[in-house]
Amino acid sequence: MDDYPEHLAPPKDKRGAVDPSKFDEWWITSQEEFPTVPPEVARYWLHEHWGYSSFFWLPSRLYRFDKVSWAAETLGKILSDDDDFGDEHVKTLKRGKWLVEGKEMGPYRTARYMLEHRTFPVPIVVLDNRNGGVNGLHARSREFPKAYMLVEGHRRFSMALFLARTGRISPTVPVWLMTKIPAGEAGIFSTIGTKIWREWGRRAGQNDAVEDPSRCRGAATSSRILRFSLCRLSPFDLNHNRPVRRRLSLAWPSSKTIKPADQGLAHISSVIK
Repeated sequence: MDDYPEHLAPPKDKRGAVDPSKFDEWWITSQEEFPTVPPEVARYWLHEHWGYSSFFWLPSRLYRFDKVSWAAETLGKILSDDDDFGDEHVKTLKRGKWLVEGKEMGPYRTARYMLEHRTFPVPIVVLDNRNGGVNGLHARSREFPKAYMLVEGHRRFSMALFLARTGRISPTVPVWLMTKIPAGEAGIFSTIGTKIWREWGRRAGQNDAVEDPSRCRGAATSSRILRFSLCRLSPFDLNHNRPVRRRLSLAWPSSKTIKPADQGLAHISSVIK
């Protein structure tokens, strides 16, 4: 993502791998460079896979991320580069079966979780490229399919697809869906998002630190871009599931703010089919 800026490279552990325990402190200093990326996506895609994603060239500022509910029966609409974006998913299904049933030392740890809970431990990340808009962004000018494309979570996706084919997964699963932000709005958010994140980081170190932004459900404004809303929830508000607007506290767009007219998106209680 964003060509992995060298000056933002995460701290490494003794083995030379990214140290997952350092995410929180890394994110405080790095988040303003990725103003549209939710913390969960940053942790499990950007940070954990730093330098390894085949979609390293994607400019994150051009996309918004919405957590949506996806119908398991239509997971096959998501195309993976493991199968060169083919829709038969031959390699993906074979890999999923091996991870769930065929590993010599027993099921893969994530497979055990998915068999028990019938869903992902962490949502996969999917890019909505149905309009073909991503093709002009790739440095090698590769022609990508006009379809939903898997960006992160290849092993989880392969297991989910296999489990869906064998009737062992929930009817719906959570997905982080990347959708292109209209050009004018992307520029606006790049400017205000940086300022908001800087204030967020400053407040995070204070005694009255804001709650987890992913839990903020409301305070959407009439502006689509400001669904990255300015709000916070006090403990009382969290208990009563009631949003209270506050100034300069960033919250990611909840499913309740997604309009039915938005292409490719759905309310969390509805399903992408």
